[in-house]
Amino acid sequence: MSPILKKLLPIFVLSMFVLMIVKPAYGAGLVPCGGPGEPECNLCLFVQMIVNIIQWLWGFVAVLALVFIVVGGFMYIFSAGNPELMARAKNVLTWAIVGFVITLCAWLIINMVMQALEYDKADTWWQIELNCPTNTP
Repeated sequence: MSPILKKLLPIFVLSMFVLMIVKPAYGAGLVPCGGPGEPECNLCLFVQMIVNIIQWLWGFVAVLALVFIVVGGFMYIFSAGNPELMARAKNVLTWAIVGFVITLCAWLIINMVMQALEYDKADTWWQIELNCPTNTP
């Protein structure tokens, strides 16, 4: 690994973790019940929690793929023509893109199945709206 990359990589990784702090703060409301001033937990709110987790994971996967694409790009730039480092950078880029494409394909397959089954809300199946009763204590 080149000396420049050894200096810049920790700074870059640290800055990405600092920027990702915003995402977990957004995830603070994953469990919509049981806290002070929140309704009692029931099955409907459990399903809502699963929906919230899935939506949070979609954002996390996108951020993670972007981080690895950027890291792979930096590794490629700072490889300075070293074939071993260039191969490692290409490997990081390849698997980051493959992983993101797999997640997108999973979403597309579900979308095509929903449309093939002529589901009533095939255009907005991913927008799950639950009308949970709110029995606040």
